[in-house]
Amino acid sequence: MLLREIHTINVLFSVVLFLSLPCGEESSEITEENREESSLELVIADTIGIEIGDSNYVFGTIIDAAFMPDGRIVLLDPVRNRVSIFNPEGEFLFSIGNTGIGPGEFNEPSSIAILSNGDIAVADHMQYKIVFLDSLFGFEREIGPFIPQPPVKVWAGKESSVVGLQVHYYSEDDAFYVGARLGSWSDSPEPDIVYYSEYNRFNGD
Repeated sequence: MLLREIHTINVLFSVVLFLSLPCGEESSEITEENREESSLELVIADTIGIEIGDSNYVFGTIIDAAFMPDGRIVLLDPVRNRVSIFNPEGEFLFSIGNTGIGPGEFNEPSSIAILSNGDIAVADHMQYKIVFLDSLFGFEREIGPFIPQPPVKVWAGKESSVVGLQVHYYSEDDAFYVGARLGSWSDSPEPDIVYYSEYNRFNGD
């Protein structure tokens, strides 16, 4: 249920961002001819994962993926609380993490990002924090606790910061507001910058 809610939030926010993009005055009518010219055929190039066999290739679920600068593939599995690393050809190299609350341990991580400085950021939903790993996947630091939760989706920001989408709330004049914000975080649960936010007054429904 939690993972479905996270995906729903991501999809809804993407729609909001898409609808907020500026539209030009000129528009071109879609015809059969230009539809064919602009169509792409998607072909599966490779897959990683099996149902039964080597446990390094058996996943609980994959909620996020990223690519290292050298082409290595990083997969985030919130069911096994594990980050798995594969070479560009899809061959297993190593994995890190397990269930727990210690350094390098996870509890339902929701997103992963490769930062511009080479670090790896993992948003850990149930531990209310973002965990930072170095380029060798060793524990480096963490930010938290986030209230009510850390960003459910993170991307690389400038240097060692992350850009993320966070469900958020606040109170003002005896009213309670619930919504989401897109911000940047570097060393504190409070965002360095809030790029976009949208809230609705909570009425109990």
